[in-house]
Amino acid sequence: MISRIRLWYHNWDIGYALKIWVIWMVCIMAVSATMIARVPAGNAHSLSAWGEELSVWSNWDGNNYVMIARDGYDADTPLPLHAFFPLLPVLMNGLHQITGISHQFAGVVISRLATLGAIIYLINLLKLDFSRKIAFRAAWFMLLFPTSFFFFSIFTESLFLFVTLASWYYARVGKWWASGIFAFFAPLTRLLGVFILPVQAWYFYQRNRKNISYKTFINALPLALGVLGFGTWIVFNWIDTGNPLHFIQVQEYWSAHGRGGYHNPLWILGTNLWRTLRDIPTRSIFVLGYFDVWFSLATAGTLTWAAMRRLIPWEYILWGFTMITIPIISGSLVSMPRYVLTVFPIYLVLSQLASKDWFEKVYTLGSTLLLANLLVMWLFAHWVA
Repeated sequence: MISRIRLWYHNWDIGYALKIWVIWMVCIMAVSATMIARVPAGNAHSLSAWGEELSVWSNWDGNNYVMIARDGYDADTPLPLHAFFPLLPVLMNGLHQITGISHQFAGVVISRLATLGAIIYLINLLKLDFSRKIAFRAAWFMLLFPTSFFFFSIFTESLFLFVTLASWYYARVGKWWASGIFAFFAPLTRLLGVFILPVQAWYFYQRNRKNISYKTFINALPLALGVLGFGTWIVFNWIDTGNPLHFIQVQEYWSAHGRGGYHNPLWILGTNLWRTLRDIPTRSIFVLGYFDVWFSLATAGTLTWAAMRRLIPWEYILWGFTMITIPIISGSLVSMPRYVLTVFPIYLVLSQLASKDWFEKVYTLGSTLLLANLLVMWLFAHWVA
């Protein structure tokens, strides 16, 4: 038994994943501890106790997940909480019930453990097609990404990345039940989780296209688990509100940010870029703070360049464009610096580019500085994404 655990530990490169995860957490906590002590008195995130420190990691949308975990979707609030998917708050409440820790602390623990899981599956997924060096570097670059502190917070980015990468990995190696179980949870984390279903279907077809029989359809049954997961959320909305698509319709609440309906993504990108450039004469260097535009363009540009150079598999390209296009279609670039965090193919592209020593140094230095800057802004309750 011990020898099998050691073999798994070695083959899955758990040691490397743990090392970079711990380094990343220590660095984030060091910056946080230094900055939180400097927050002015009276600020919403003032530090006077461990429990209050946790409020830093549950601000903005994180507060809603804590509210749902504590009081359910019928919490006494005017906010349309069904816009927030249930897996994270359910896990938070479950951990709270089992251990007695606060819902906030439970959310922090879950997000950070999910980050470790995402690292492990990212490395092992990429090793199927690329070298260990590229896979290791991609995982490290993910943690250095300028908005990676959201993995540290009570947001769904780390949990979403964990369940989708796990489902993707098991589909890739033909373990359909394991892939299906993780796919069940993907659409319960974020709406974009439904797009793991065509990924599974494609790999299943690739493995069985030359030998389709009655048994093939039996083997495909686990693929229905993802549909079941999404259906569970729809049924819950139907029972709870009388409207099975309530979780989609309440998105109109956020229409103050321009969300709702269908919008041409190229038009949205173009108009936002034009407004940014137009502000240069009056805002000067401050246009660099228009992170929504720059993160969106950088991600789209990286994926486009990778597709033209055929650097990564086409399914990675499609996944990446899907992850950024769907939010933009809703009519806004708000929160894009956080949304692109889950576009794992860009870390693979960056890792390949880092075969040139100068690029690795530039990315490491530049991304680390931007990460520190955005983290400080976040700790002082400024909107980042």
